[in-house]
Amino acid sequence: MRIDLQLFMICTLFGLVSSARTGGPAKITYNKATLRAAPTDKKRFNVILRGSTVSKRDQRKDLSQSLNKSVGFLNNIINRSLVANFASNGESEKLHSTYLIGNNFAGYTATLSADTINLVSNQDEVAYIEEDMDITIHVYQKFAPWGLGRLNKEKNDRELNVYDVDYKVSETGKGVTVYLIDSGIRATHMDFEGRVADQVAFVSSDKSVDERGHGTGVAGVVGGKRTGVAKDATLKSIKVIDNTSGSVSTVLKGIQWVMDDYVNGGKKPSIVNMSVGLESSHSNSMDDSVAAMISSGLQVIVAAGNTGIDACNISPSSVSDSVVVGAISNDSDKYSKFSNMGSCITLSAPGELILRPISSDDVSFIPSSGTSVAAPIVTGLVALYLEKNPTATPAQIKQYLIDTSKAAATSTPKDTTNLIAQYVSI
Repeated sequence: MRIDLQLFMICTLFGLVSSARTGGPAKITYNKATLRAAPTDKKRFNVILRGSTVSKRDQRKDLSQSLNKSVGFLNNIINRSLVANFASNGESEKLHSTYLIGNNFAGYTATLSADTINLVSNQDEVAYIEEDMDITIHVYQKFAPWGLGRLNKEKNDRELNVYDVDYKVSETGKGVTVYLIDSGIRATHMDFEGRVADQVAFVSSDKSVDERGHGTGVAGVVGGKRTGVAKDATLKSIKVIDNTSGSVSTVLKGIQWVMDDYVNGGKKPSIVNMSVGLESSHSNSMDDSVAAMISSGLQVIVAAGNTGIDACNISPSSVSDSVVVGAISNDSDKYSKFSNMGSCITLSAPGELILRPISSDDVSFIPSSGTSVAAPIVTGLVALYLEKNPTATPAQIKQYLIDTSKAAATSTPKDTTNLIAQYVSI
């Protein structure tokens, strides 16, 4: 996946400058002199609005009105642009999608010219604008499994044989929904036993097909009957990436669907797993939408990433209220060399030699490594916890994980916690 498209590049191309304004995050505006020299091609942008300042009861309504106003303003610009482009045979600007997530996040994705961005950025409702970016999945390499049994051990001071440990828990995650924002799930695989309740796609490919195999593997580690932590959890697949596409805007669409499903379903005990993100760059809109989910009652478990850099510098692992998971190996609990690090890591979990189902048939399994398989181990633990504590808040979930973890990781990088996720009978 192409991931090196960062906000700094937008500033370089369009002459953007950031100015802090009271009442919200920094707003991107334009340097008029450099704007005249900006490229004339149109690109896809995420336009994010300011949060509402009215009473909490009326925030969503107020934010919805702001969104309608901002979109109406954009549509007027686009309609004028269509007339001009009809004469010049130019490329059309286009509104792709809108978002209203919880009470704190609203915006839209559109293909816009530099001139239109300049007009849109001057709206009072607009907090910031950023160029849409491609996402990646946090796979590292393929090996063999051992992660479940490690959850029952307080410390590992040797190299574990991948099959020489037992996994014993009292809960199964029954009655808990796990939302998997990923590459899809092969729902017919024997490991899932018909527990994939919903499949939606926000890329062009089939919602029931997992071309990459990544989402199927992640789902198996969360809730597979053979490979999973929470063996009776209900799984819901939100496909935001495939072999050819996947961006911040597809993630925003996926998050919108998750929030709508969660609210319309009565806010039953649920948890979100995100083993996708930006490889080496930061997106305000991705971070803010994840934060909006958390503030609305859904905790999000995030894979730290696999490039060995500071997790605070990429999205969405920079979201402070989320649970960010690093990886450890089966060799004496050593912190994995590939795992991202730093103060944003909440805790670590087994992330090497992890067995998972594949997406090319219904019966096979392969081993994989990466924070992508460490995060769903923690997600599975949360599903076990929610089975017995269905009203737990995101803050309580995070604190539970910290309180039950063990300070056992070795060879941890500077400023990185040595906490390892641990199962404790609930």
